[in-house]
This record gives sequence, structure tokens and C-alpha cells, in this order.
Amino acid sequence: MQPLRSRTATAGVSQNREIIREQQSAYERSLMADQLKEVERLKTLDEAKLAETKTESRRQQHEAIKTEISTRVEPSSESSIMITFRFGNGSAITARFEMHETVEILYKYVAAQQIAEWDKAPTNDVLDEFYLAARFPTRKFLYRKLTLEQAGLKSDEALFVTQRDMEEDE
Repeated sequence: MQPLRSRTATAGVSQNREIIREQQSAYERSLMADQLKEVERLKTLDEAKLAETKTESRRQQHEAIKTEISTRVEPSSESSIMITFRFGNGSAITARFEMHETVEILYKYVAAQQIAEWDKAPTNDVLDEFYLAARFPTRKFLYRKLTLEQAGLKSDEALFVTQRDMEEDE
């Protein structure tokens, strides 16, 4: 009788080992699924934090531009020029600038006037959401480090504020 019992015991041990392997395999699959869920959760959390950081950075940039433009004193000297900014919605604003100021001040001036409209735009830099262009002769003022004189701007010039197409390559 001993040999029969030994075979049954061996079969039982073998069956127990198979059950343990199946349990271990199921545990490892479950652990892997949990780890993947945690990675996805952390990724979503990181994306939310990044979006929040970008939004805060954008808000700070807007406030800095608004402050700079609101504290700017409009010049009244003979070396100043009047620029009219025309927007796509048909509205226009006019302001006076010194010839030694850079094209960037024009961008900041427009941005300060239009920030509320562009808060939802996808780019991070509000000054990159539009460009300024003259119609006659047709010119785009993309290089912002030039002075207004170097850019060839004259008094009573009209500049068109054109929303950038996000796929536009310049």
C-alpha cells in the first residue's frame, strides 16, 4: 500500500505546485496591471501640473505686459510717430511711439489691449499669437529688436494685427 500512497502524495504535491504557479502568475499579472494604472495616474497628474504651470506662467506674462504698457508715458516729441493698429474684427486703436523704441513695444502694446481675447490661445507666449503687418508696401514686422526707425515705420502708418495660424511656418 505504501507505493500507492506515495504516488497519490506525489500527484498531490505536483497539483499543489501547479496551483501555486497559477496563483503566482495571476498575482504578477495583477501587480503589472496595478503598476500600469499607477503610471497612467502619475502621467495624468504630471500633465495637469504642467498645464497649471503654463497657465500661471502665461498669467504672469500678461500681467507684466499690462504693467509695462500701463506705466508707459505716451511721447509728445517731434521724433514720435502715430501708429494705428487695425484688428480683424474691424476695430482700431491709435497710439504714439518714439522712433528709438523697438518693434517689440508695438507687440506689447497690442497684446496689452487684446490679452483677454487670447487667453484661450494654445501657445505659451502671447506675443507669438499674432504678427503686425503693413499693407502698402506689404511688410511683416517680425524682427522685434529693430527700432521703429530701422523698421521703416512712418507717422500715421496703419498696422494690421493678424492672428497667427498655429500651423503657419514663418
